[in-house]
Amino acid sequence: MSQKITKDLTFHDVLEMGPEYAQVFIRYNMGCVGCAAARYETIEQGAKAHGISLEELLNDLNAVQDRLLKERAGDRRFFPFRLPIPCHPPSEDTGGGTTPI
Repeated sequence: MSQKITKDLTFHDVLEMGPEYAQVFIRYNMGCVGCAAARYETIEQGAKAHGISLEELLNDLNAVQDRLLKERAGDRRFFPFRLPIPCHPPSEDTGGGTTPI
């Protein structure tokens, strides 16, 4: 979820990220949450169809994303990336470092 929400994502793509995003669409009176077109309609197309500012909609969606990332950063159960694990034991000829793969 680290990528920004852009105008090219579909409503379905965004809604798959979590239920929190549905609240943004509802606040804009967009029925995209239950619409069959949500699978293929982009955020840009939906904003145009509903006469909504694309910039404001994207700002609100990305604000939700930023909030969720901050909340999850404090949650020790959520770890968004893996630490590198050396594949080889330390090598004596490189001063104790790992040998490249």
